[in-house]
Amino acid sequence: RRVLILTGIHGNEPCGVEAVRMILQKRRLFSGNNANVTSEELSKDENWADQLEMIFDSLTIEFLLGNPAALRQNRRFIQRNLNRLFEINTLCDSELADREGYRYELHRARLITESIRHADFVLDIHSCSSDVGSFALPSSLDLSECLAEHLPVKYVVESLVHACLDGGTTLDAALWNDVPGVCVECGQHTHKDVVSRAAAVISSFLRLQILQEGGAFATPSTRADKPITMICTNVERVSIGFEWLKKFPEFHFVAEEEPIFRDAERGVVKCPVQGGAFIVMPTAQPVIGEEALFWASAKKT
Repeated sequence: RRVLILTGIHGNEPCGVEAVRMILQKRRLFSGNNANVTSEELSKDENWADQLEMIFDSLTIEFLLGNPAALRQNRRFIQRNLNRLFEINTLCDSELADREGYRYELHRARLITESIRHADFVLDIHSCSSDVGSFALPSSLDLSECLAEHLPVKYVVESLVHACLDGGTTLDAALWNDVPGVCVECGQHTHKDVVSRAAAVISSFLRLQILQEGGAFATPSTRADKPITMICTNVERVSIGFEWLKKFPEFHFVAEEEPIFRDAERGVVKCPVQGGAFIVMPTAQPVIGEEALFWASAKKT
């Protein structure tokens, strides 16, 4: 069974890289299932189980650093957002990449796509600008959504990874290769526990891959602290003159028709979701043409 763990897709999100380094240095794998794990807890040897050798004997694990050049410069990307290049036409268009100067990122996207194509499961580790706990963004395959519920995260948001405005995410590539996958946002880039959260997610993911052989996560999680599951329903784009009307924390619920932001094109924009919705991934650094926020509603069981 071959699993792929992607880190550093965005160069200003090094938590996954540091977590992999921590896991390999420890030579033992974190065995907790706690979404609130701290760096202090992770440093205690008694909180680690002697499972690493068994896991590495049972699985073929590829750790792949997405954008090394951007990571070295602590930049999100060099010329083009790597996590928007995983689209078939884009991957094939070398002339456009040469013309617009993003040949390096295109090369990385092609390399990563090949690894995705040969994997049985993909985990993509990220961090975000909001001060929030870990949350999972599974692909639309049933197995992806089931596994996400078993990870040490506070929230699971279904459909979001396929709702990005320009498409072309790593999990879009996984989907059209029929490979299940989950992206996990491990919290704020600079939070003191973001690396330990990433390590907990990676280790839990690897243990679940072994359990999956017997279908152990093919059904919904029954754990007491199971994450809150939502479904992404819509996305808003940053336009000229974009400005938040107030600061909204991650996963904040707003009422239908509540004013959220304004821009030069639409004026004041209100929550469009009947009955209200949760704000997911509100941008702290608006970039014209990119996502301002995603709308999500609680999943009905």
